[in-house]
Amino acid sequence: MLRTRTSASPGVTARAQAVKYLARREYSATELSQRLLGLGYESDEVTGALRTLQEKGMQSDARFAEVFCRSRVAKGYGPARIEYELRDYGIDAEIVADAMSVYDHVWRQELARLLAKRTRGADLRDARERAKQIRFLYGRGFSDAQIRAAMKEYLG
Repeated sequence: MLRTRTSASPGVTARAQAVKYLARREYSATELSQRLLGLGYESDEVTGALRTLQEKGMQSDARFAEVFCRSRVAKGYGPARIEYELRDYGIDAEIVADAMSVYDHVWRQELARLLAKRTRGADLRDARERAKQIRFLYGRGFSDAQIRAAMKEYLG
């Protein structure tokens, strides 16, 4: 089913619409801007609304990055994938680095947990099964060094 472009509700300002969005979940400034522009609001109005919301602390890219990281780590995603997705949301590299630094000590544990959950009795000594799991972990955003260390630890 194709979705048609919706227009802004008459009499609702860009700021009010942004507040409605932010009441449901955190949004990056870029994502919020795209949504508002998609509703037909003028660029100047959107920019002003975002600036006001940021000054009042209602919208924060740093807070969005923290919430996003926490969510993705809980789902078993690795640092490279999370960083890529945050940059895709328009988050500045410095904010991404700050949000990711909180999880530096967690990656090894998360990788071991994910590997144990994925294998469930599978023999990782079998090259084909091991390659399958390694491809999965790469896709989740873990680095070569992290995967090698986890495999070495898992295999004993």
